Amino acid sequence: MRILLSYAFLGMKYIAISLVIALLSFAIMYLLSKNKSEEIHRKKIRWVGLSLFNFCFILCVAFLDRRQLSTSYNLNLFSSYHNAVFSSDSIERINILLNIMLYIPFGMIFGSKYCPWKKWYQALTVGLLISVIIEFTQFITKMGYADIDDVFNNFSGVIIGYFLYKYLIARIKNAQKPGLYLLPLFCPIIIVGIFFVPYLLRPFGYLDCERFNTIYIESKSITIADNALEKIDINGKLPIYTTVSLNETEVERFAQIVFEGLGTSVGEEWTIKYDTCMVLFSGKREYELWYEYHDGTFTLQHLATVTGEELYYGEITESFVRLRLKELGIFIPASADFSKQNDTDFTFKAKMVIEDERIYDGTVFCEIDENGQIIKIEYKLLHLEYNSENEAVPISKIREKIETGSFYFQDKDLEYDSSIDINGLKCLSSTVIYQVDTKGYYRPVYEVEAMINNNPYKILFPAVYL
Repeated sequence: MRILLSYAFLGMKYIAISLVIALLSFAIMYLLSKNKSEEIHRKKIRWVGLSLFNFCFILCVAFLDRRQLSTSYNLNLFSSYHNAVFSSDSIERINILLNIMLYIPFGMIFGSKYCPWKKWYQALTVGLLISVIIEFTQFITKMGYADIDDVFNNFSGVIIGYFLYKYLIARIKNAQKPGLYLLPLFCPIIIVGIFFVPYLLRPFGYLDCERFNTIYIESKSITIADNALEKIDINGKLPIYTTVSLNETEVERFAQIVFEGLGTSVGEEWTIKYDTCMVLFSGKREYELWYEYHDGTFTLQHLATVTGEELYYGEITESFVRLRLKELGIFIPASADFSKQNDTDFTFKAKMVIEDERIYDGTVFCEIDENGQIIKIEYKLLHLEYNSENEAVPISKIREKIETGSFYFQDKDLEYDSSIDINGLKCLSSTVIYQVDTKGYYRPVYEVEAMINNNPYKILFPAVYL
């Protein structure tokens, strides 16, 4: 919603600019016109003015408030749909929707009887060419991001607008079988639905390791060390958990407790609210609190020197760190392991610890200066509640995936490129870890440590059937 509001404010600015240009153009055309009295001629001029307004608005969206990008194009069709499904962030889904809606008015304008392109395929071709030209211009100028998915989405908007207009006109004129105009609308709707409907129907979200392409590896290049997969040879079920996080009101209340513990208060005028997170600052911007709704983790960062009396003079111990965090309203499980990296850096670690009917997994890093003042907190401790148990994927399936190259490993160059020549793959060891999926569920994952082309990687597999 907040992203939509920010787009709405930009849209109002672009509408104002486009309206001024369109009105000036309309006035000039009207003054130069020799047939001002003819009604049909005036309607054609209005059609041109409306087209100019819509075209100017699209140009504003495409090029204003843009910065030059080093990588300015994407030619992988439906990659944005793929990212939208595999992301907990809504911005990809919003961008797809807005790119479709942006061209719906164009389609309706082209459906008018005053449009010079009378045939439906002519009008749709012109709409497609406009989108291609704009995206190509973005590629040449590097202003914005030229994306083939944008062309598809824009063209879908033209199709929807054109045939929706024809349908409405047919209904008004009581034409026979007006519903035939609705049939082409189903083409873009079905394509979009292919990506998003299955995701909405899934009981759980997606993990990173579920987004992979098959990579070709010669079977003779694969080696699995003895007992390398022993720790993931599980017969039975593995649990799935739900992450617990705060809502917007609870985050604001939590931030107030934290900042009061630091001797300050929330500066409400500085608060930034996004769909997936909230950023809060103390009154004088000494501290920044960045809270993630997705998994309940947060980072507290000291931004400026705070003057005042020193809080502490002795050695900083575990009990002192726990006390300081408790004063800030920050929970640490009693059984969490404590470690001290140096005189200022401290870490608590909990591995599926159960306390008060809740499970905790993750780490809390804390930096405290020699005066006992909090400098930084990285709270990566997940609060979990039991959800269900699902059947574990057998080790035979994992071997099959390794041998066929159907796996995910974290490398930006190799991750999606099936043409990469993998000369050797050796699996060394394995374990079960947990990761948060796109719907906030904490799911088990098989992690296999391996050498790929003599470089170390971690190969990941979903560990349970859904």
